[in-house]
Amino acid sequence: MDEAPVVLRRIDLFPLKSLPGLSVSSATLLPDGPLEYDRRWALFDAEGHIVNGKRHPGLHCLDLQFASDLRSLRLGRHDAPADGPEPLQICWPEEHSLLAEYVSEVLQFPVQIREDSRLGFPDDTLASGPTIIGTATLHEVTRWFPGLGFEECCRRFRANLLLETTVPFWEDRLFGSPNRPRKFWLGEVPMWGINPCQRCAVPSRDSRSGAVLTGFQKQFAKRRQATFPSEISAAHFNHYYRLAVNTRLDNQRTGQVLRVGDRVRLDD
Repeated sequence: MDEAPVVLRRIDLFPLKSLPGLSVSSATLLPDGPLEYDRRWALFDAEGHIVNGKRHPGLHCLDLQFASDLRSLRLGRHDAPADGPEPLQICWPEEHSLLAEYVSEVLQFPVQIREDSRLGFPDDTLASGPTIIGTATLHEVTRWFPGLGFEECCRRFRANLLLETTVPFWEDRLFGSPNRPRKFWLGEVPMWGINPCQRCAVPSRDSRSGAVLTGFQKQFAKRRQATFPSEISAAHFNHYYRLAVNTRLDNQRTGQVLRVGDRVRLDD
């Protein structure tokens, strides 16, 4: 039986690197690869190092909700008592200093916010396109870790594009060998699948409290290896703590748009 067409189910933007994002129905791709507004801003410490969830688990307690037009946000804490102070309402990005002050207080050291409207602050500057994962893959991970939940998996793995799939790890088909990326189309946009994402400590933590699930990385890698698709090259997998796909654009045209419902086509 032929597999059902694979389509784009959800688009998630993370305007502030390492902090909660928002779902949108469409997104424009910038010429250098990233989705417009994705990881456009980032927190930095006094030495000029990025402040991220990998090194600073205290960021997980922040409850940040962007307005759909990205012109404002609501900022509080998941662990705030019921009788605690009201969350801040911040005009964005004009009042970015208010957010920096709030985060500085939470982390107990000063942070500042920087902006890069061209490339943003991707983890992989050589594969700066949106990251991709499939629904069937996330459902499989919830079976490995009962009680985790689908939405919690989405928050932990923080992929930009969620494909509607029926086969776990279907998205592994989007990358080729290390020296031969694979071309595919998402709607009318040509892209290259570069490699599977190497994961850090963030997926092992509760997305809202930072509590660590002991043994997560070891158990994940063991299950990932045991369920690895036989038709996929393992050349990228020096270890199996990898999930989702890093991409880059096939061209640098302006105005390319991804929309929920776009179909994925592999380049033959």
